[in-house]
Amino acid sequence: MSSGESTTSNKASLKDLIALNDEIAALVRVGVPLELGLSSLGGSVTGELKKLSEQISGEMAGGKSLPDALEASQDVLPELYKAIVECGLKTGRLPEALENLSAFAQSMLELRRRITIAMLYPMAVLLVAYGLFMVFLWEMVPRLAETYMSLQLPAAYWLEVLLNMRGSLPLWGPLFPLLLIVLYFLESYSQNSLLTKSGLIPGVGPILRNYHLANFADLLSMLIGHQVPLAEAFSLAARATGRERFVSAAETIGKRLKEGKSLTDSLKGVDAIPSFMAWMMVSAEAQASMPRTLKQIADLYRRRAAFQADWFKMMVPIFLIVIVAGGATLLYALSLFAPLSELLRRLDAA
Repeated sequence: MSSGESTTSNKASLKDLIALNDEIAALVRVGVPLELGLSSLGGSVTGELKKLSEQISGEMAGGKSLPDALEASQDVLPELYKAIVECGLKTGRLPEALENLSAFAQSMLELRRRITIAMLYPMAVLLVAYGLFMVFLWEMVPRLAETYMSLQLPAAYWLEVLLNMRGSLPLWGPLFPLLLIVLYFLESYSQNSLLTKSGLIPGVGPILRNYHLANFADLLSMLIGHQVPLAEAFSLAARATGRERFVSAAETIGKRLKEGKSLTDSLKGVDAIPSFMAWMMVSAEAQASMPRTLKQIADLYRRRAAFQADWFKMMVPIFLIVIVAGGATLLYALSLFAPLSELLRRLDAA
């Protein structure tokens, strides 16, 4: 199979990536040729994973190295996967690098699951409230209007708004449920979760950032521990995070290091690297303990991300219920009682 004959067109899902990762790591550990092992894997799985494993196996059977075979699958595999494989091969610790990626991918799947669970009940409450509001507009508003007319009272402002909403109900009424259905299918079938993109949901960004920092520190520790030059180590580790912000920062740091500047000067003004991490790296360089210190930093950020994810799972459903359910209840109450209270006020005035 040539590199030009791509058998896949979509990015591999996290689950497929984890399965491929674990298979390659296991094959490397036991010394089985990857082309044979992946070919066997392709015969026992289905879907995108089958196509991907057969494509990589075919490329390697044709004499290509693993990085070249992955490059031929660039339309399927994310850039960070190829960067992590490059890190693992450069250090001679490919299984460990792939296991780190599997752990990271598993944490992303778990975070995605937690966000979905956190949103289920508030969304159910919102849908029920929305349905009740639709029924109110369709059934109750005309009766309120008839009451005003029978009493020969001019329609209140609230009632006019509700009557206008009822008149256009067939146009906008189905939009909200349809939007939720579309978002559900996009979330279920897209390989890049909408829910886990930082900025879309408050609280997710810091969790992702800490996971990426842990991954970055882990790979940097591995590379420096195997005598990879510092500038190159920064570049490879940053690419393996898949975050443009880290890649840009690594380019700046690498350029300064190649100019002969110290690590302290190279890290100055680089916002992507937290000041704590920068201080720890500078201190570790002075004590010749950079790999061990970076490993400790990675563990720290990983624990912090896990703690934040647990907090998110516990607290976000409460906040969402208060905001969504409370807001929906308030809107429903206002739409019902505002016209009634206005009616009673006018009757009293008459």
